[in-house]
Amino acid sequence: MKPPVIPPVAPPPVAPPTQPIPENLPANFIAPPPLQPPTPAQSPRPKQLHQLDGTQTVEGTVADAASGAAKIYKFSLSQLSDFNLVLEGMSADANVTLRDRAGNILQTSNSSGTTAELIGTTLSAGDYQVEITAANAATDYRLVLSATPDLAGTANNLEVSAATYLGGNEHDTASAVEFSPQRELVVAGNFGMAAVGTAAERSLLSATLNSAGQIVRMSVSGQEVLSITHLGNILQDMDVNRASGTIVAGGDFGVAVLNAAADQVLWSQDLGGEVKRVRSPTTAPSSRYTTKRSQFGAPRVS
Repeated sequence: MKPPVIPPVAPPPVAPPTQPIPENLPANFIAPPPLQPPTPAQSPRPKQLHQLDGTQTVEGTVADAASGAAKIYKFSLSQLSDFNLVLEGMSADANVTLRDRAGNILQTSNSSGTTAELIGTTLSAGDYQVEITAANAATDYRLVLSATPDLAGTANNLEVSAATYLGGNEHDTASAVEFSPQRELVVAGNFGMAAVGTAAERSLLSATLNSAGQIVRMSVSGQEVLSITHLGNILQDMDVNRASGTIVAGGDFGVAVLNAAADQVLWSQDLGGEVKRVRSPTTAPSSRYTTKRSQFGAPRVS
């Protein structure tokens, strides 16, 4: 019979050498704390939006760029979809990045200032994440995500980036829709009642708050009404200057040029009848438009 095999016993762990404490230390000497390994930076905890089917809207705040913080939202798609993202409502510059499940960058949007950020693309079924960062100062934001399943295989066609209802139970008509340089939606038309919202409402020229002709400014997602301007009883057409954002409108009041916020008349002319078609001049109208419009390119009228 063989004797039992006894495994070798490991020696006890040896404590790391310590530096000897010098003698003759002052009575008020305090030993320094032991060194600790650096703590790794905490990654932001992503918010789960789960499966994106239709439109989801979230609001939040992102810290300033110096903090290195980001807001991350995760979502999934069950099938090939037309995907659209709008980041708006900022008080300071913010940027947005779309990543796949592995963190690879698919698209980014980094418009300057408070201009809305837009991303539109076709995404396959899978998991994705959206990362929001501040360019400088902290800012609030509204994030609108939408996904439309590509059931007809038309993912390469033009995509719908925003859609909304406007009007009520009246005979409402929209005569023109334009984008401002800040990517706001500007809608001109004739509405039996004012658009629903908390926006500033005003009337210009001879119009009242009951006048049907209106210019409605909305956020790029179509979810927030920024302002409502009543302008005559019949508003036939409108155009927006691509450089300055000034608005030219025509209707039973003649023709009028408004500032980008649609709260001030820069120039107007009653032509004695309805103006049915207008076009903005190619150059931005000057603030001196009220004096000599011929010097700055009058709007084309028909």
